[in-house]
Amino acid sequence: MVHPDHLILTTPDLSKGMDYVENLFGVRPVFAGQHLGLGTHNALLSLGNRTYFEVIAPDPKQDIDKNNLWITIEDEPQPRLSRWVAQTDQLTTIAAIAEQHQIPMGDIRPGSRTQTDGTPISWQATFPDVEDFGGLLPFFIDWGNSLHPSESLPVAGSLEKIFAVHPDPDLIRNYWRKLGIAYEVIEGSKPQLHAWINSKNGLIKL
Repeated sequence: MVHPDHLILTTPDLSKGMDYVENLFGVRPVFAGQHLGLGTHNALLSLGNRTYFEVIAPDPKQDIDKNNLWITIEDEPQPRLSRWVAQTDQLTTIAAIAEQHQIPMGDIRPGSRTQTDGTPISWQATFPDVEDFGGLLPFFIDWGNSLHPSESLPVAGSLEKIFAVHPDPDLIRNYWRKLGIAYEVIEGSKPQLHAWINSKNGLIKL
């Protein structure tokens, strides 16, 4: 069984995205740092159980065109739950399964950033530069010996449920099953990622 690592909320402007999330959960995300060379920066909240919530936006301090970012960020007025990330300590096995079953998955690449307190963290992840089926096919991350971000963040709530909507639900179900993901997939007119989070403001449905 795959464990969810984090949910990604994309927004054109990080400060406005942080305002939006604070209004939802009653807790303000903490600025976490820049993804140097990738053109984005982020802010985070913990969801407990080694899971967190990430607000990510183009970083105006990096001279990278917003159309060439490592992750697609739509120029929409409201932030959007656009992707999720799965946690594993067996990246090479996951990559082999994906190759065996012809599941689109990016190469394994190292990543790192320096937190605002100066502490470096690093990871390895399957780079999400391939078809992701509307954010439903996660990329996978291994934190190695780094402290997991959720362990040092304010808590927004707890993740209750993840599920998917897709015009071809059997396709997504098959991909998820091969990768050890047992969440529900239902049929709908367009791909959508859904997450339910219990917070002090009640059940938040994204």
